[in-house]
Amino acid sequence: MGDTELGFTRKKMRTKTEKRFQAEHSIMGAYAYATTVLSTHFIEGSRPKNLGKFNPDDLSQPAKETIEWVKEAFNTDEIHPIDPNLLLSTDDTTLFVFEGTSGDSEDHWDWKILDKSNCDSSVHSDFEVDDDAENAGGLRVCLTFTFTASGMSAPPYIAVSGLTKEELSAEDCPDGILAAKVPGLCKGGDDVYNNNIGWLVFLRADKRENQVNEDKVKLSIANKKFIHYNDEVLLPYICALHEKLGWKKGQPIPDALKACSWFDGDIGQLQTMLFEAREALDDAEKICRNKHSASSTGRQQPCDLSPVFKLIKQLQRKCTAKNDLACGLVQSVNDLFSYHLRAKGLNLDSNPRKKIALIDFLLCLPEIMEATMTKNESRSHSLMQEWLMKKLEWYLCLTS
Repeated sequence: MGDTELGFTRKKMRTKTEKRFQAEHSIMGAYAYATTVLSTHFIEGSRPKNLGKFNPDDLSQPAKETIEWVKEAFNTDEIHPIDPNLLLSTDDTTLFVFEGTSGDSEDHWDWKILDKSNCDSSVHSDFEVDDDAENAGGLRVCLTFTFTASGMSAPPYIAVSGLTKEELSAEDCPDGILAAKVPGLCKGGDDVYNNNIGWLVFLRADKRENQVNEDKVKLSIANKKFIHYNDEVLLPYICALHEKLGWKKGQPIPDALKACSWFDGDIGQLQTMLFEAREALDDAEKICRNKHSASSTGRQQPCDLSPVFKLIKQLQRKCTAKNDLACGLVQSVNDLFSYHLRAKGLNLDSNPRKKIALIDFLLCLPEIMEATMTKNESRSHSLMQEWLMKKLEWYLCLTS
């Protein structure tokens, strides 16, 4: 074996498919990513005061050359990066939640590593459970987060999918998506004085052949979820950021407050965002939509590169609200399941352990987010302009 040295590691090893390996090491993909960043992350004009002072001498020579290229492409003498508060990245992560902690159920769970490069699924988990998972009382939930380059986060969006018609009534909820705002379901929200909201969404697994309305056949439940998140979470959050940066409702949004939103959605989501009416709305709101290359988000997606998702998965297995006596969030969640959601067609009584597991996770989520979603963690290795410049320097090496 020559000079090769072998060693042991406690890290999880995930094999990658040839398609994913090629995508992450594609020269054309690197050029496409660099071109997208350069053409959308800079704005023509003088540098706004809110961006602070900037010394061009602090940049390396390749970065300086890159800026000159952008000036030449824009046909201008002055450019500046977009405000880091308006540079956003949206991504999903999936958790398997259960009541208690993993240590409490050590004898009942069979943890396995799941191949994240599985091309048959758009959502991947760090682990899977054995055949007794249905009786064990756990369920999968999908968390959607939007982070900014300045380290802030949009309201959390928790989705529970795959419900049957018995669990989510088709009569009371014909669209197959039931969403509710939950006061206190936010970072540090398990407190009397913190009533910022989070979203709890339930999705029914409708089959397309059973849909009568031809207009709805084209929209899968995943597309409906994407549209709901865009309209109810992302757009209001960008509007709130604009207001914090000095914009007032009724006024046109200046170019200096342009927002750039990255996502890694599938073709259906991309088609949804390319709908003419939504394009017109984005133009009016000064929002630029960017999509990461297929199978390469592990190298490009800031949410995947930051430690937030990994920390959430680690803490989630160790947190439980079984002995929590705080009165902040528990009453809101219990009332939500007992009255409001039930009145709109939700019925999880067929598997009460899943319902208990979900409530336990919701009560722990504010504490988990407070511990993991600090500004340093949210923006670490992510969207900061300095990081982008370092990436661009690597891209420029391809031409040498």
